[in-house]
Amino acid sequence: MAFDVAGRVIFITGAASGIGAGIAEIFAGEGATVVAADLSADRLADEVTRINGLGLRGTVHAAKLDVTDAAEVDRILEAVAAEHGGIDAVVNSAGIFIDIDPHEIDTDAVRRVMEVNFFGTLNVCRSATRHLVARRGSLVNLATGGLDRPLPPQLAYVASKAAVVELTRTMALALGRDGVRVNAVAPGYIDTPMIRRNHTLPDGTLSAEWEQQLEAYRSYSPLHVVGEPSDVAWCVVYLVSDEAKFVTGQTFRPNGGFVVPR
Repeated sequence: MAFDVAGRVIFITGAASGIGAGIAEIFAGEGATVVAADLSADRLADEVTRINGLGLRGTVHAAKLDVTDAAEVDRILEAVAAEHGGIDAVVNSAGIFIDIDPHEIDTDAVRRVMEVNFFGTLNVCRSATRHLVARRGSLVNLATGGLDRPLPPQLAYVASKAAVVELTRTMALALGRDGVRVNAVAPGYIDTPMIRRNHTLPDGTLSAEWEQQLEAYRSYSPLHVVGEPSDVAWCVVYLVSDEAKFVTGQTFRPNGGFVVPR
């Protein structure tokens, strides 16, 4: 057993695919009770069925959720706490990416990215606070490796995640007196549907250029690797566990050396 999170109730947004789904699977494997939330009910149901079919020690439950709807966030978290006797940790993984041309900024697209990535995270943090205080729990927000090495089309995405990191820092200071730890995780290139989006054909297969793009992603790492969702998930599990009892207000970077900050 790596980290003891067995029996804990973990609420994860953006859990229908990619990193969020990977986090849900690892927590379930470690014996946690996971509530996986996502806007896409069909994809979420498929993912929850898949994970529960693996015969892991923990269980995963589905909750359809639009993180931009503050009232819905309140209702869902209240229901989760009532059904499971409380919430021990919340992981904000929900997010979207829209390419933005810095020379012709689409302000509506920027607002949409901020609405989901920042305000959605803010809604969940606000609603989760009292539940986490009651259990002296943990909050983990997903950021991005683009914080340290942004690319022009990431304008809105990186800005939204920078706001999430500052939210994380200030909430760590505010909630520390209540025993709640708040941290962020900024992944490098992880093989998920998000980075495959421009190379996925209508029939679901990958384009001929995908392997070239994957090699480009590998080239950013001195290890010459692209990460998997589990690489991020184990970092999150550590931050939620008691082994991280002295860690708060930090941004962890599982990025394969994509950046090596001072």
